[in-house]
Amino acid sequence: YQYANPELRKVIESNSTKIVPLKDVDADEWYDEKLLEVVNHHKHNHPLMNSQWMLDDGRGYWQNKTRDANTLKKLSESKYHKFIEYDINGELKKIWSSGKEAAIKVFKDYTVVDGGGSSRLYRVCRCQSIRNRFYHNSYWLKETELIKFFGLIPKKINISAIINEEKRKKRIAYNNRAVKLNGRRNLQTISRYSVERLDDKMNVIEIYLNIDEAGFKLKIYPRTVKRLCTSGCVKNSKYNLRYGSKIKQPFDVTYPKYEILPHIIPGNSEYVKTRTYKTVVEYNELGKIINTYDNVFIASEKLNIIPVNIRFICTYHPNFRDDKKYPILRYGEKKKVKLN
Repeated sequence: YQYANPELRKVIESNSTKIVPLKDVDADEWYDEKLLEVVNHHKHNHPLMNSQWMLDDGRGYWQNKTRDANTLKKLSESKYHKFIEYDINGELKKIWSSGKEAAIKVFKDYTVVDGGGSSRLYRVCRCQSIRNRFYHNSYWLKETELIKFFGLIPKKINISAIINEEKRKKRIAYNNRAVKLNGRRNLQTISRYSVERLDDKMNVIEIYLNIDEAGFKLKIYPRTVKRLCTSGCVKNSKYNLRYGSKIKQPFDVTYPKYEILPHIIPGNSEYVKTRTYKTVVEYNELGKIINTYDNVFIASEKLNIIPVNIRFICTYHPNFRDDKKYPILRYGEKKKVKLN
């Protein structure tokens, strides 16, 4: 009570307060003595309090009373939810009486956080997909879920059928969401960003209705068009593209997918496979170039230094910065090298 009263709590927590024992009693009798003290303190304010009944161990409604058979049955039942474990083939493996038991023996991560149990098992069983319920080489389900779906705890479940049903529901939900976003099924037009093709001087030379039309006419994938419009970081691309303004266009226009054509080598020409490396330049103490190596591996052979250390020296790594036993090396220009 004193901790529920803010003013009394301040008095107790102050440094000037002293705790004085009222009476010394045995450890087994402290509760009765405390009860007697409380009753005596409040009996004047609460005349209806039957102190003698409380002192006679009548401390609860069910004290010295009998319960019916149905109440005793309900009290004997466990209040924990059962967790069902199935193996990878869907065969019933074990019925756990509670999640705590499975968390301690299988997951081995049961802890109490803010007065409640915490384990990965509880997070796994909150997943919507059956594939995310697979953990420790088993599928984990709650008894209530199985009773609601099957009416009992089956000895075997069809995992593949459940996965297909989840895919079907996800597809239906996606279609319903698309219909909701489009407004109606017979949608005629839609607004999409156009794609502008630029020359070297950043002048617009051609405009496409959308990324699908740009990919079809430029013979590249629509996702490549999207990457070129957003970042322009696609390697070996000869197109300079960007998004334009939104244009209202037909909704049901489709373009054939672009397929990569097979690489045809001209008649007498030979296909030469090359790779681009950074050259390694060696300097003296005066900063003059002594040697230039085509790549890290050639420099490693000539200088008798492993390639990893060559890279560290070229990037001015702190471990090799002041070490004078190594030569002064830096990366140079890129150079194409023929591969055998």
